[in-house]
Amino acid sequence: MKRIYIIYIITAAMLLTACSDWLDVKSETEYKEEELFSRENGFKSALTGIYMSLADRSIYGENLTMSAIEELGCVWYCDDFDQNPGFYYLHKHDYTNDYAKSIIKDIYHQLFFTITQTNVLLKNLDEHGDAISSNRRLKMLIEGEAYAVRALCQFDVLRLFGQIPGNKGTANVKLPYSFTTSINDLPAYYDYDNYVRLLNEDITKSLELLKNSDPAMDYPLSELNSAYSNLFEDDYFYFRRTRLNYWAVKALQARVDLYLGNTNKAHSEALEVILAITTDGSRVASLNGDNDLDNSAMTLPSEHLFALSKYNVFDYTNSLFVGNSMAQVTPNKHLVLSQEMLNDMFTGTDISANNRYLKLWNKTASTNQGVIYPCLCKYYFNTSDKAPSATTQALIPVIRLSEMYLIAMETAPDVATANTLYYDYMRDHKITPEADHFKGMEEVQEEVMKEYRRELIAEGHVFYTYKRKFANDMKWRDNDDQITESDYIIPLPDTEYITEGN
Repeated sequence: MKRIYIIYIITAAMLLTACSDWLDVKSETEYKEEELFSRENGFKSALTGIYMSLADRSIYGENLTMSAIEELGCVWYCDDFDQNPGFYYLHKHDYTNDYAKSIIKDIYHQLFFTITQTNVLLKNLDEHGDAISSNRRLKMLIEGEAYAVRALCQFDVLRLFGQIPGNKGTANVKLPYSFTTSINDLPAYYDYDNYVRLLNEDITKSLELLKNSDPAMDYPLSELNSAYSNLFEDDYFYFRRTRLNYWAVKALQARVDLYLGNTNKAHSEALEVILAITTDGSRVASLNGDNDLDNSAMTLPSEHLFALSKYNVFDYTNSLFVGNSMAQVTPNKHLVLSQEMLNDMFTGTDISANNRYLKLWNKTASTNQGVIYPCLCKYYFNTSDKAPSATTQALIPVIRLSEMYLIAMETAPDVATANTLYYDYMRDHKITPEADHFKGMEEVQEEVMKEYRRELIAEGHVFYTYKRKFANDMKWRDNDDQITESDYIIPLPDTEYITEGN
């Protein structure tokens, strides 16, 4: 494996005495490791720096939510390489092209940069944790989140660069699972079964630590979204939606088990999140789409289980999507649908009532020649009116409650269970379906796939869904050739792809 030059930088970004602007970046200071981890605030700042690394545009700030990963799933209109050649070749699954290889390299390096930062934090918790030994709950919280970050990133290494899950393909791919903290210690490669074992171990460790330390066990996520409630002396225990809290990690576990084909486990885990209550009997999180949308909170923050706070998200998403701005649309430059694609996306749903269709799409956006290309408004906000809210608007959803409903429906033991879940899910869209909407589980599978495209667009789910199903075609792909195994297995940068027997 070619050595990746990783510079360990932790940004001290948290104003611990502030309530509403806890993630404001006021300075960037390089710390020596021993100095950083000699005090409690150093551990806090280190974890904050890791979350900022997750929000980098190379990964969850854009490529693994809005753009590159969605091009791999053929979500966006794309028929020309002039405007965005990297996206064009990813859309075509041409991983040999230099433009596509550059994006893939950026994703891979940033994932492992973040993992290495996390490994350094975990090492210092073990070696220098006495700096926060007086606050056992804080130590457990930070350690639990760190294991979750590593699991989140390593899982997407598996989903991008790994073999088809469930023995559906023929390739056997070894991948690096990193515990390294230095550029001189390269991560070891593991076969699929051992890689999955390490992934599950990280998730299990995280859940064990967070179960006994996370305020989200005692208070709804909405109540923890502000530090004005005086629940804690330390502001670090607030804002759990923008941290990998216990319920977000349980949701990640459901996502992992679904991908691996452990459908019974995935169903139970997703249902546990949906039905989760705090110690006083309050719901941890609830679907609340219509209220959010009416208040210009277009990413539906009420149902965020984990989102990344990104203060400048509007600066670049408006140029990616256009949204509701008056700018003209340029297909291939902007991430848009054709009118036919939008119609196709919402076929079979009541568009006169569906609040996603009515509020999340600019259906009049057009080119300078008057051709309409609908634009997504999920990340749009008119910043000339007022500053975006750090807790309701400047957010990138990574795990949402809607996904848990889709997982629970897809893995339901019977159609009656799927219908009950679908009824609650669609009421959030302002639609009241018939109680026996689905007649069989095959219909459930088809509808869930449509909802991955409709509900979770620009959040990075469609390609992974096709891959775990080993689908031989992708909707809106403009190539008549069937999708092959090689289309789903992204080559590691610099020919680091290893298969069994090589």
